[in-house]
Amino acid sequence: MAPRVYAGSASLIAQGTAKTLLSVAEIPRTIVAHSSKVMFPLGLATGAVVGALRTVTGTLSGVLDITRGALPLAKYAAFFV
Repeated sequence: MAPRVYAGSASLIAQGTAKTLLSVAEIPRTIVAHSSKVMFPLGLATGAVVGALRTVTGTLSGVLDITRGALPLAKYAAFFV
């Protein structure tokens, strides 16, 4: 059984990777969602803006999760250098 540090770090790294990779899909998903609620040109525009903001925040959140997961493991990096 792996120590608790590895289990928490691995889940944070996996969660951060998923957030970072899947945040790209926020733009088209939000455009489609806004297009069904708001009239034609405004739905596309607001969907693109909101999707871009969600993409940026999802990417940054994913990077921070990866960093939080990797920091406890950084002390072992000296053994691999």
